[in-house]
Amino acid sequence: MRRLYPFSSHWTLGFAAHTGSPCPPVVAVSPAYGGRPYRVRESPQGDCLAEAATAQEAVALAVARLPAGLGAAVAGGAAE
Repeated sequence: MRRLYPFSSHWTLGFAAHTGSPCPPVVAVSPAYGGRPYRVRESPQGDCLAEAATAQEAVALAVARLPAGLGAAVAGGAAE
């Protein structure tokens, strides 16, 4: 995830493969609050893929969801 482009949206930390727009996120992590677990999502407002009790567990789940062969983020938006 360190090689992806981080951004925040709707209280969620997202990671994308491009720095510009348009570019759908690769994965996102919503923070825990009010007794709720961390949530790993498809995008900041996307479906919940997994839940975790700690930030470390959420990051591990997010990393496990990254597509195989994903390289470092590149400048600009995704090709349409």
